[in-house]
Amino acid sequence: MLEALEKIVNVDVSADVSSFEVVGWNGTKYVKAVAAKQDTFDGDGSTKEFTLTYGDVLHGSVTVTVDDDEKTEGTDYTVDYEAGKVTFGTAPASGTGNVVVDYSYFAAEPSAVLVEDVSQNQSPATAKVRLFGIVYKDEFASAPAEDTIARLERHGIFVLERTEI
Repeated sequence: MLEALEKIVNVDVSADVSSFEVVGWNGTKYVKAVAAKQDTFDGDGSTKEFTLTYGDVLHGSVTVTVDDDEKTEGTDYTVDYEAGKVTFGTAPASGTGNVVVDYSYFAAEPSAVLVEDVSQNQSPATAKVRLFGIVYKDEFASAPAEDTIARLERHGIFVLERTEI
């Protein structure tokens, strides 16, 4: 399923919000949103942190094996998804190519505009959202409708409420 995701890249947008039109599109190129990758490392018995070839890793896509033994995220290792780093609690034993990390990453800088969401009170900057990211309800000019939230989620954009900690 991951290979089917696509996104628009190199989109440059201006809007005439009084007439509810988005104009000035610069490119409508669709690219594969997510790509699969396997990185192999040599354990040395002391190195705990391994940097993946790509950052911006898709959450939940990482599988790690050491000497053909699958490890558990949160127990055996942690992942910094944005930086693309895997950190072990205990350094993997010495071996050639014994640490294997399979993962998916976002293959291009994501951006898109939802034309139907541009309104007279909404700036083009507000209308522009990042695919596969998070947008908060208070970032919209007005509260988004449930169908808008559902459409965003189909594109990997999660609309959240801000919470105080």
